[in-house]
Amino acid sequence: MGFRTLSRALGALFVTFVVFASPARAVPYHDVVIMLDNSGSLGSANFLAQRQAAINLVTDYGGPANNPMRFAVIDFATNVNIVHGLDDPQDQSSVLASLTGLNYTGGYTNTHGALVEMINQLDVFSSFPNTMTGILFTDGQPYGPSGPESVCDLEANIKSRDINVNIVGHGSGWVNQNG
Repeated sequence: MGFRTLSRALGALFVTFVVFASPARAVPYHDVVIMLDNSGSLGSANFLAQRQAAINLVTDYGGPANNPMRFAVIDFATNVNIVHGLDDPQDQSSVLASLTGLNYTGGYTNTHGALVEMINQLDVFSSFPNTMTGILFTDGQPYGPSGPESVCDLEANIKSRDINVNIVGHGSGWVNQNG
């Protein structure tokens, strides 16, 4: 057996070893935390519309366990609920079942609490080099039992973790407050 033939055989063996012995993850995850406003100002019809948008997102980008996108779903009004965590099964049907099981409840707009839970999910279940994204569906102003609430105190925490936050404004509250 010549050197070139031996080199090719060893190279093929190495590639085979790397492919089959390596973990299933060849690329980092893109961890996405979907936060759905379920407050009274949103209303049932608008809640169902934003829930459908989240379902469409998961349908278009979710998939088998080795898909590079993982989803968490947070439902927030007066209370904040992790409906589906990054540590829950990530097959598309599991994430979709969590979303379709959500119903409109009403209450205050606890955006601060939702953002804190997003940070917690990403701190515990995500790490570099994963891309981290939060998608906040809301009709506007964070509002708690004592009135308007600021979320500005979370800016440094979000930026220091390199979390991309996207806000999807939806509903009549968004139009009334933001033109």
